[in-house]
Amino acid sequence: MPEFKTSGTTHGKAAIKKLLISDDGTAIWRWLNEAHNPARVLISFLFDELPIVRWRAVETLGVAGEQIAESNIESVRRLVRRFFWMLNDESGNFCHMAPQALGEILRNVPQLIDEYAPMLPPFLIEEPFEAGTRIAISRIAEIRKDVFPQPTIKKLVQTLNDPDPTIRGTSIIALKALEAAFPEDKLKKLLDDKTSIEIYDFTAGSMAQVTIAQLTGIFKG
Repeated sequence: MPEFKTSGTTHGKAAIKKLLISDDGTAIWRWLNEAHNPARVLISFLFDELPIVRWRAVETLGVAGEQIAESNIESVRRLVRRFFWMLNDESGNFCHMAPQALGEILRNVPQLIDEYAPMLPPFLIEEPFEAGTRIAISRIAEIRKDVFPQPTIKKLVQTLNDPDPTIRGTSIIALKALEAAFPEDKLKKLLDDKTSIEIYDFTAGSMAQVTIAQLTGIFKG
């Protein structure tokens, strides 16, 4: 059994990375309870070269946020503010996965949604956070749709014909979560779009290749 209490050493991080890759929920939960500062370690994995490690770190940050909030919600607020700062290229710690991490933390700590979720939509048009922000909005919207009013839905609909298929696809995912109206003319075009993108399947806990047509099919009927 690897030693989990070392939060900053190479050995400790290597052990945690193996847990994230294996998706060992029991061992990860035990580590979250034993580690001194699990968020710091998980943030470092947001820069990992493996997409599956980055995404599972995002998921685990949400779990960690929920756990921390039980006794110290101010610590979670500080973590959320840190991630918003990481969306600023002046931060010195620019993180492409910051929106996704924010989405998972707010989803798992819903008492902070009203305070922070309205700060996400401006990043829908902020490179390189467009796709990640769409995923963050989708995750939050699955439990709180009302926090994203019509202007957010309008922005998402406008990008259904974006030249970047990842933006098209993540717009579809966000609109599904928001249960938003879907323009018929755009629907017909997207149903013929066989372009493939890679997404993280939160249900399966794995990376998946899906086409825009497959994502759009959720709106048929």
